[in-house]
Amino acid sequence: MAASNHTKTRNTSIALTLGLGFIVVAYFLLTPSAAQFNELKRQVAPTVSLYSNPKALDVDLKLLDVQ
Repeated sequence: MAASNHTKTRNTSIALTLGLGFIVVAYFLLTPSAAQFNELKRQVAPTVSLYSNPKALDVDLKLLDVQ
């Protein structure tokens, strides 16, 4: 009985370690680097400047003429 618990504990810790390892590898492969963020900022800077003075949307917008 004690050997079974030891094996179960060992298998659980191996599975958790592998799972955590996969999560860490996926994080580093899928998250963009600082250089990619700076490039994205440079690309969207003109777009952001188009909306530098946004209008409030608290007015009643009449998208459909429902009567």
